[in-house]
Amino acid sequence: MIMFALVPFRAVALIAGMILHAALMMPVQAQREGIRPGTPGTFSRSPAVPQGGYHPHQHSASNAPRYASTRKTPLAQSEMAQAIIDDVLTRLWEQADRHFHEGEYNHTININRVILQGDPHNLAAYENSAYLLWSTDRAEEAVALLKQGIKANPKHYGLYDELGWYYYNNLKQPEKAIPYYEQAIKYNPPFFTWHNLARCYEKTGQWEKAVKTWEVAVQFPAPTPGAPTNAPAENALRRARAELEKRRKK
Repeated sequence: MIMFALVPFRAVALIAGMILHAALMMPVQAQREGIRPGTPGTFSRSPAVPQGGYHPHQHSASNAPRYASTRKTPLAQSEMAQAIIDDVLTRLWEQADRHFHEGEYNHTININRVILQGDPHNLAAYENSAYLLWSTDRAEEAVALLKQGIKANPKHYGLYDELGWYYYNNLKQPEKAIPYYEQAIKYNPPFFTWHNLARCYEKTGQWEKAVKTWEVAVQFPAPTPGAPTNAPAENALRRARAELEKRRKK
């Protein structure tokens, strides 16, 4: 999140207002220029993206009233400025979500880019935009955006996992997915990251690594609530061990 400790309160308010106005005018300007909104594609749903492709917004301006009465001090001005920025980001997120549900995907992507200028640590904005970009045949932009997000958030598994999933599931290139999954597992990812990495090792004939990865995966709770065992990972581990043993005997 951007902090504005040295920026005058009125300047921040003006900048925030201009950003919000520009984002709200994007659809109008696009219509004037004859740009058609994005059209629905065949979406490939990553486990990291909820059904519908969107996450709840992460910003809140609820602290703004508390700072309003004391905003004459430098610290209070900084806090108030941050509250205004948060409020703008919240409103932008709501606009992006509205355009998404109306099928105006280009507008959603553009607004998310503005959001990321204000909050480069908003992982959902990267994931949602990449999801829309590669679902509408703009794969190079999706990859570039996710790499931008990784650079800004190098110690979180999420965007490594997202890019790994794209190479593994969408492009059927497990060899390119592996480096990203191997980075993701350094930062406490959920079970499906381990599953996908193990499958990538299998697809590329690295059965010893696949076995070791499934051995980690079976330690996670069952992915299906109430299931007595982690059957998918256990079955995959048995299969990988059998394949490794068969290959060693050749």
